[in-house]
Amino acid sequence: MANVIARFRNASLLGALLMTTSIFITSLYAQASVAAPLMMHCSDCEKGDDTFDATKWFSSGMYRLETDIDPSPMRSMTRKHPVVFTAKDNDKLVEAAIRGIKNFDSSLDTRTLESQWPVLTGRVRYTYSFFVAPDEPKDLYDMYLQMGKYKVVIVIGLDVNTGDITDENEGRYIRENDGNDPAYMDTFEQMDNAGTR
Repeated sequence: MANVIARFRNASLLGALLMTTSIFITSLYAQASVAAPLMMHCSDCEKGDDTFDATKWFSSGMYRLETDIDPSPMRSMTRKHPVVFTAKDNDKLVEAAIRGIKNFDSSLDTRTLESQWPVLTGRVRYTYSFFVAPDEPKDLYDMYLQMGKYKVVIVIGLDVNTGDITDENEGRYIRENDGNDPAYMDTFEQMDNAGTR
């Protein structure tokens, strides 16, 4: 009986020692991971001073890196829960669409948008995010518009800190037989089928 108790005590002691060791190793690993800053690139920063510690934006759970293989700060990031635009955002979306179209192709007639003032909240899809300056993230969205016989995608931005919607001076025509555009065409079809035209 004494041998059984002694073995039980030794097993308990060994178990406690193993548990303490694993907790210690885990805490060392956690401290090491916290100590390494996550450096990211910012687009409008001076060359040579264009990276900063963006750890808080990822540790808070707001953004995630698309890859953890590449150690370069020129990494793509995505927002875990992109903003869903609502009715209160529609005026800003239409204004950004009009500016974006004029910047993209000034020959396109925006009078229809201006006179009808369509609901565009359902025609916006999140794409990716980046830092304009340290701690100034911007989320980019594609806005899908039917301009007469043309299908157009206009890029708009969302300043995460201010909530401002901006046109990004980028746009393109989406054509049925263009091999580069099947995903855009699929999205147009989904939106049209959902009645968001």
